[in-house]
Amino acid sequence: MTLNDRINAFSRLGELFSFYINNNADYQNLESNSNALKLYNIVHALKHKNGWFTVAQVNHSIEQWAKALEQSNLNSWVNNYNIKAS
Repeated sequence: MTLNDRINAFSRLGELFSFYINNNADYQNLESNSNALKLYNIVHALKHKNGWFTVAQVNHSIEQWAKALEQSNLNSWVNNYNIKAS
């Protein structure tokens, strides 16, 4: 897997997080993306398993990761390092 493949994979994860954040108030929109729907169910189950994880706090964390995992942010981050192709 190349560096670009890895960046693209993390970027797609960021897109999933972004889709979830933008649609979590509308359950029907989430049904169009099975992974976003799974994420919704996990987030809402967390509060029952651990009271420290409120839905609002977890959603805030996911929103921050969505921003961090944008393609441009990932490229900027890796450009600070001399990474050899493997």
